[in-house]
Amino acid sequence: MDADKILTIIKKNNISMIRFEMPDVYGISHCRLFPAAAFARRVSDGVKFGISTVMSSDPMGNLAEGTGCGEEIGYGDCLAFPDLDSFQILPWTQINTARVLMNPTVNGLPLTGYPRFVARRQVAKLNAVGFSLLSTHSFEFHVENLQDRNPIFSGRNFGATVRLPSAEGILEPLCEYLPQVGLELENMDTGHGPGQLSISYKPAFGLKAADNAYTYRTSIKEIARRHNYMASFMTKPYGDMGCGSSGHFIHSIWDTKRKGPLLFDKEHPTGLSKNGRHWVAGILAHVPGLTILMGPTINCVKRYIPNELVPVNATWGYDNRSTAVRVRIAGDRGTFIENRLPSSGCNPYIVMAATIAAGLDGIANKLPLPPPIKGDVRDEKVVPPYTASVPNNLHDALSALVADTVLCDALGDDFINCFLALKQQEDRLHTKAMATGNSKWEYDYYFEYM
Repeated sequence: MDADKILTIIKKNNISMIRFEMPDVYGISHCRLFPAAAFARRVSDGVKFGISTVMSSDPMGNLAEGTGCGEEIGYGDCLAFPDLDSFQILPWTQINTARVLMNPTVNGLPLTGYPRFVARRQVAKLNAVGFSLLSTHSFEFHVENLQDRNPIFSGRNFGATVRLPSAEGILEPLCEYLPQVGLELENMDTGHGPGQLSISYKPAFGLKAADNAYTYRTSIKEIARRHNYMASFMTKPYGDMGCGSSGHFIHSIWDTKRKGPLLFDKEHPTGLSKNGRHWVAGILAHVPGLTILMGPTINCVKRYIPNELVPVNATWGYDNRSTAVRVRIAGDRGTFIENRLPSSGCNPYIVMAATIAAGLDGIANKLPLPPPIKGDVRDEKVVPPYTASVPNNLHDALSALVADTVLCDALGDDFINCFLALKQQEDRLHTKAMATGNSKWEYDYYFEYM
């Protein structure tokens, strides 16, 4: 989409305000709001954002030290330019408003640690070797009443029809508005946890899929607020109640013209193509290092405990929801891979980038695919010896990431250093809260903004 076409849309729809948006390292949206009359000028001249706002901010807006994007550069600005293809009208606002996502630069060069840039770079690497990615996330989220902050329903009876009347007040506006910002809805259900919902939407190619995931999460949170609810993608807000919210990454590989899927092979016993087998093997080989990128908070990693439907080791299986990678064989266009490591609190851009990096490593090094798991991976008898475990605490997960040179090199030093500094701040705050007996620290720290 070019600027002239957008200006026509702005005029036709009486748009008054434009949000210039950037998600931070946690995937939390930040924006600067301009009158619509300023749009053409901002396209050419850009918009200044504090680099630390998007690269050094924790979920409460506190700035972490040591990110390389804060005190080291005097809390300076980046100059961000709009990605015009991401322009969308926001149909739920009282003042006619649109939004556009931004690409930050410093001294005329991309801010290389910025998660959206990291994802775009991995998509380009994938395209360069002859593949494209079709993907979507399957997110769960929790909803509370805004006034009393209680979940909109209780219990853990997955999909129980009797819960739906309690969810209609939020599902109705979500079903109305989400398609208007480019999300083609497929189905919805209630989850295992209190007030837990899931709404599935159709996949997209390339970076667009990560943009869709960002739009989905940000839109749901804002629409909920406008209808007297609070929605959160915090993974485990209620301790041991429910399984925790997931953000499974469902994907398949195609040719670069996006015409032919490349995952299925009816002649091979696995049903997967050679590159498909290597791709899955690559993800499995990097499970320990991937974990903190897929579940990137102290709260997220608590999800990886032996429990129903949660991955605990580097395994795969056919339609097996206990494994880290679930494969569905359904013909040429219906076969897909489900990376089940991501929690709802993930940053979708980093999930995409890290999954591509692991898959490409599998293809480049022709990693062999281990046998599929039949049954529940909690049964040690069905899991091969020496199968790597999924780290279930922050320290082990960070150590595994630092040790994984393939992932660190792919995501880049600028991102990794910033990410580690933010995790270290989380750890300090968590340790302090536990020492003072603040048992609500995680809920207070994550729920509102994530």
